[in-house]
Amino acid sequence: MAEQNWSRGTSRRTVLKTTAASIAGLSGVGSSLVSLGRGAEGSDPQPVTDLEPAPAPNLYIGSNLKKFNWLVLLGNERESMADALTGYVEEATVDRKQKRAARESLKDIWSTIEVTSETKAWEEIRKQQEKRKREREDDRWQTHSGGRRRKQERENGPKHEKEGKTTYYALESDKSAVKRTLKGAESRVRKSKGVRTTSVSEEDAATLSELSDVIGSGMKDDDTGETEEVEPMWHPDSTHEKITEIAVNSGAKPGSLDNVTASDIGEWSKIPDNEERMDYDPAPEIFPDDIFPEEKAQAYAHAWNPDPVGLQAVTGPVGGGPKYTQKFMKNAEDNSGEDRFKQLAFAMHIIEDLANPLHTGAWFTETAWHRSIHRTYEKKVDSRFDELFKEDLEDIENLEVVTDPWYVLSKYDYHARKLGSDTHPYASEVAVAVHENSHPLEHVGDKTKQCMEWAEMYAAGLAAELTGYT
Repeated sequence: MAEQNWSRGTSRRTVLKTTAASIAGLSGVGSSLVSLGRGAEGSDPQPVTDLEPAPAPNLYIGSNLKKFNWLVLLGNERESMADALTGYVEEATVDRKQKRAARESLKDIWSTIEVTSETKAWEEIRKQQEKRKREREDDRWQTHSGGRRRKQERENGPKHEKEGKTTYYALESDKSAVKRTLKGAESRVRKSKGVRTTSVSEEDAATLSELSDVIGSGMKDDDTGETEEVEPMWHPDSTHEKITEIAVNSGAKPGSLDNVTASDIGEWSKIPDNEERMDYDPAPEIFPDDIFPEEKAQAYAHAWNPDPVGLQAVTGPVGGGPKYTQKFMKNAEDNSGEDRFKQLAFAMHIIEDLANPLHTGAWFTETAWHRSIHRTYEKKVDSRFDELFKEDLEDIENLEVVTDPWYVLSKYDYHARKLGSDTHPYASEVAVAVHENSHPLEHVGDKTKQCMEWAEMYAAGLAAELTGYT
């Protein structure tokens, strides 16, 4: 499919791929979508009941596979991924010895470690994943609370409904054999680099840190031919500002902005990507380094993974996005004038970040390779925002209302978690599309548009809540 074809021809406009179906796993209540009510009478927002389900992810990575650098392992089952990674090694900015070692390591991994795939209904996969998640949560609470069952709400049900079939990838090989193979592959690359010690830890083997560096060096910028620093989420000087301004115009109650304009709030939404002007708490040690363009504290504040794996899974969901959404919105409620709407802009920025699947999943630690994935995707989105997304976002007539959950989370924390849970399933598909295709929007354009729509709707919900328009 040509990249330009899906964009306008399949425009969803007001019939967004969200649903009025249950989000009971989070709140025990129905959908919180409303129409903005822009009729001739200028009526107040009304509930929406005719929305379609979101598209199911085309692929999903099983939790046993995600414990390793699954992008490399996927080459066993996906010829397109094997071709892509081999190509990156050939383009890598390293010497011939290192390239040869990397090629041999990939060959050993793909010939030894077996990955299987099965295509089935997304709803079936989701239920299986939720069951495993409940079991992990029960084990965690048994360990840390003396056998007492958790009384708070458990995120174990559907958020916005997704419809369609998904190819599920799982690790078939024995884990101990996988670890041995990965240690051998990583050790080979280290030797080729002249590293004094070739001893490989289990974490280094799981992430394939040295091999990933070789592969990552071959992921060059399409425009400059150089590997550059990754840009912040959605490019704050353009995409963040545009989404925020659209969301304010869409969600804020008419006449409620005092002397502030939607353009002002859009401009202020760029500030959270300037760490020197923000006061972020230090990120916990378990948060993976080197996967985001920002400093660790800032990256943590702009992310939230509802279903991490490995060491990150010990404490449950990882990331500060919900916390900072809550913080900035409470600050907005407690202030007036420009300060009120600056804090709203900060909260809207965080919400928009959680609409990016790479901020809510597909993480693997200790490799700058993830930065290349992150950067490439966001540059593609930003470069075509006006062409593919802007008009549709301006035409949206629905917003995601901020609702009060019955349990311990605050309403703003809950709002952010809902969005992160919605976008998380698309993370693996986005990462794969970036690796396998020079034009990834040809393959994840519909998912990107869906995430953009959610970004606008959830951000508009914050504006509506603060200005009393719901």
